[in-house]
Amino acid sequence: MNLSSKKGITVTSIVVYVILFFVFTTTAIVISSRFNRELFDDRGKAINITAINKLEYNLLKSAKESNLAQGSVDGNKTTITFSNSDVYIFDLDNHIIYKNGGKLVKFVKECKIKLVNNLIDINVTLNKYTNEITRNIKVRVPTKVVYTTNGLIAYYDGIDNVGDGSHDSKVRTWKDTSTSNVTAQFSSAFTNDGINDGWVEDGVLFPIASNDFDSGSDYNVTGSYSSNAYSSISFELTLTVLDELGTLGDSYIYPLRIRASSGIVSLNFAMRKNVGLMYGSGNSTVFYIGRNLEKDKTYTFTFVQENLTTRAIYLNGEFIERQTGFALNQINFTNIIMQAHAKGHYIIHSVRAYNRALTENEVIKNFNTDKLRYNI
Repeated sequence: MNLSSKKGITVTSIVVYVILFFVFTTTAIVISSRFNRELFDDRGKAINITAINKLEYNLLKSAKESNLAQGSVDGNKTTITFSNSDVYIFDLDNHIIYKNGGKLVKFVKECKIKLVNNLIDINVTLNKYTNEITRNIKVRVPTKVVYTTNGLIAYYDGIDNVGDGSHDSKVRTWKDTSTSNVTAQFSSAFTNDGINDGWVEDGVLFPIASNDFDSGSDYNVTGSYSSNAYSSISFELTLTVLDELGTLGDSYIYPLRIRASSGIVSLNFAMRKNVGLMYGSGNSTVFYIGRNLEKDKTYTFTFVQENLTTRAIYLNGEFIERQTGFALNQINFTNIIMQAHAKGHYIIHSVRAYNRALTENEVIKNFNTDKLRYNI
């Protein structure tokens, strides 16, 4: 009896001990795992913060030693080159930021970069150990973007409006910063107060004309070039739609016109509320993008005449349409006229003209650079 009792107690004790052992072990593992995970998270945060601090320090140091920073885009790679020769490559395909050829920061999940108003504005997210840290980095330094330059014969930039890398809100001219070096003149009708019309921070504000069919001919910025004709040519226009477009019948507004020496319109860039941006040349067929341009949105419109039979259009770097089989004329390139026309209210930020057909990759590259420049 006593032996049985002792035996029963011993078995019970063993069971209890085993249960307690498993409970203790499981609890210890849970506590240890949680502790390790917290350490893991803390380590990830520390590494991310250290990396972002390192990026910010280097950028600020480069800016302090420089009087200019240039930006360009090629696919998912953005390059910023400072005048002290420091080069940063933000490679989003490989999730790495390089400085002068060496890896500066890794584990880059996202990075959005804007170069505008003498400021580099960067939003960067790092995710080392799946722990994300995001920071906005602002670097103040005069900025300039780099577009495709091969064949560039006219470039009006709303930020660098005086041609020396700076912006002056009081000038009544707009300097072409290509090698053509033409100075475009404001018409006398401009008050140039930046409220009703004239310079804003990154372009020229055009007023709302009195009615849908007002020619608006008094509100011009005109650059005059020597008479040249090209079988292949490309034009790019970047603008922000601020208010209602023309709505009645064939009421177009013409923010950009290219005229030949005789005064004949060689190219029209037009807008209408129900079709968005379009291109027309004399009585030839007009391209219709077939989408409305939204109020307070910025767009880059690209027209490419590839040869005397083929032309194409793009909107924000996206291929829209190609038309073939035409008997097209050479385009006479004499005057570039940026113009207020009919019932529309908009800002023209940039005009670029090329004496050749841009490739689709070049159109995309230029649009990506416009995103850097004009915060599209």
